Amino acid sequence: MAIATWAVQLKKGKPVNVQPPENFVLNVTQVVLDAQEGDKNRYTVSARTKGVDGKDLKFLLCILRPRFTDQVSLQQVLGWDTPVTLSIDGGPGTVHLSGYFQPSPEAMMDSDDDMSEPESDMLVPGDESEEEAGDTQQVVVPKKPSPAPAPAPAPAPA
Repeated sequence: MAIATWAVQLKKGKPVNVQPPENFVLNVTQVVLDAQEGDKNRYTVSARTKGVDGKDLKFLLCILRPRFTDQVSLQQVLGWDTPVTLSIDGGPGTVHLSGYFQPSPEAMMDSDDDMSEPESDMLVPGDESEEEAGDTQQVVVPKKPSPAPAPAPAPAPA
């Protein structure tokens, strides 16, 4: 799985537990309130998890209000190693959260290591030792092209 869409609906009194698959992170990007006509309640969207010190951690993701702030963009990243409980307080409406899973930075670094060539196989001009001569192919770094000349000025009107 490279990148996969994620979405969940929250209702008051019904928290949802979320834990991305191993070696993936969840990017929560949108929170949208689906309130009933005439609803004037304030909705708080919260997350509960464990901090890096192992202690309980609760934080507010956003506050939504019908007709004023019914949609919020986020950039909240949740790791695969610690579950998170999402919940809302407020009125009877539904709050929709959406985002996407992507490989964790550690997983991306591991895959980069698997795909990259060892540095010893590439040579920069002038770095070739006598032992390596003829055993490897030399990599030539192209020079930057020189800038184009400036256009000639237009003739003055007669």
